Amino acid sequence: MLPGNSARADRALADRANAAARAEQTLAAPGVESSDYQPLFHLNYAPGVAGEDCQVPLPPVGSVSPFPLALRLGAMVSPRLKFAGGIDATLRGLRVLPGFTSRVDADAIVSANFGGISTIVPVTFDQIYNLNLPVSSRVYVGGGIGPYFGDVTRFGGKLIVGAEFNRFGLEGNIHFAGAGDPLFTIQARIGL
Repeated sequence: MLPGNSARADRALADRANAAARAEQTLAAPGVESSDYQPLFHLNYAPGVAGEDCQVPLPPVGSVSPFPLALRLGAMVSPRLKFAGGIDATLRGLRVLPGFTSRVDADAIVSANFGGISTIVPVTFDQIYNLNLPVSSRVYVGGGIGPYFGDVTRFGGKLIVGAEFNRFGLEGNIHFAGAGDPLFTIQARIGL
C-alpha cells in the first residue's frame, strides 16, 4: 500500500468513528450520556495532516469474563472483627428497576480463632443506583437478596453504599444473614 493510501484509510476510519459518535450523542436524551460514552480526543494520524476529534473505541470488557468484574477485600467490623472478601459482576444489559444496574455478588466472611474456622458465603443479586459525580467519581447505593451459605443455609439480604474513583473504591455493606445480628463490612473495591 502506498503511503498516501494509508493516510487516506486512517482518515476515513477516523471520519467514520467521529460520525458514529456524533450520531449516538444526538440520539441520546439531552444531557444524558450513554454508559458506553468515551470522550473525543484530538488525534493526528499522519504527519502533515491536521489532528481531528476522534472517539477512541472502548477496550474489550475483559479476558476473564464478558461482564465488568470487581474484587473486594476488607473486614467485617461489627459485631466482631472478621475477614471479608468477594467478587462482583455487573450485568449491564439486565435492568429490573428503571435507572438501576444489576450486579451479582459472591462474598466470603471468614472467622478464624481457637474455636475453629467459620465461614459465611452470601451470593446475592443486587440492584444498584449510581450517582455520577464530576472528576470520574461516582457514589452508589442499593440492596440485594440471596442465599447465605454456612453451617445452615438461610435466605438473606444486604444494603450497599459505596464510592468509586476510576477503578478503585470503598464499599460498605450491612448483611442480614437470616439469623443473628446484622453484619457490617467495609471493603476496598478494585475493578479488574
